[in-house]
Amino acid sequence: MTLSDLGKKIESREAKLAVIGLGYVGLPVACMFARAGFQVTGLDIKLELISKINAGISPIEGEEPGLSELLGEVVGSGHFYATDDYKELSLADIVLIDVETPVDHDHKPNYSALISACQSMGRVLKSGALVIVESTIAPGTSDHIVSTM
Repeated sequence: MTLSDLGKKIESREAKLAVIGLGYVGLPVACMFARAGFQVTGLDIKLELISKINAGISPIEGEEPGLSELLGEVVGSGHFYATDDYKELSLADIVLIDVETPVDHDHKPNYSALISACQSMGRVLKSGALVIVESTIAPGTSDHIVSTM
């Protein structure tokens, strides 16, 4: 798929999106794209979180105004669902990676979640898909870790 083709699919809301990591960043992002009319698949490794999301219940604790209602709306409309099956990414035109990047006691980032997501995604991603890393990463990380997957 060319960038021009992808642009047309985005404009017509026919582009299929996937969001890897359904935490404080990924879940709201997925919900907003679903509300905008895109078909969105959310991926996470936490089965309890997936069950809550697919029931329309926000797993996000604390103050996140409007998220619970939005989640219920987009799950109910069929525009968003969550899974732990990376094979679902084979249908995605656009993948957003929103996994955590914790730091150790020396403030060095731990990219294990990003590496795992990229390895799993790389096995099934279709040619021409757009991958966007929204996780917090240091300069050069996308060249040295993400693009090699």
